[in-house]
Amino acid sequence: PHSKVLAEEYTGCTFLFAKIVGLKQLTEDESRDPADVINVLQLIFDQFDLLADTFKIQKVRKTVNEYYMTAAGLPDPLLIEGPHERAKATAALAFAMVHIMDIINLELRQQQIDVTLKVQIGINTGSAIAGVIGHKRFQYDLCGDAVNTAARMCAKSAPGCITCSHATSEMLG
Repeated sequence: PHSKVLAEEYTGCTFLFAKIVGLKQLTEDESRDPADVINVLQLIFDQFDLLADTFKIQKVRKTVNEYYMTAAGLPDPLLIEGPHERAKATAALAFAMVHIMDIINLELRQQQIDVTLKVQIGINTGSAIAGVIGHKRFQYDLCGDAVNTAARMCAKSAPGCITCSHATSEMLG
């Protein structure tokens, strides 16, 4: 049986990809208790989720390895009205994410977890198609060049840095 496809195109959105640098070192340490790894992930993503909510930005995807993704301007375009405001909110979120890592690292040291984590971030503004994918396990997902460009900006970025595209720079002024 075919069900109705839930998909829509959104314009003037700003997308953020964040990579947690140092997480791979933590996950590849075979002597480490798996619970430590999950606790670290929980700590980071709880903080990121709280920041995203504070800036009214949607967390888009479940954690994929060391990546975190957000979008401003969807699925509710009225939450932050206008492409300039969405870019500014995303830039503010990015700065907050970079700086929250100091607090996270302090907490990790207090828990005797010997790893220093940083976040590298890529941001881009544009349009995307968003929709619900799946029949048994539903997932809200995005696709489009603007999303891919945000991922490439993240790849070009460096630990502790935010790299934004020309499109986002223009929105920020």
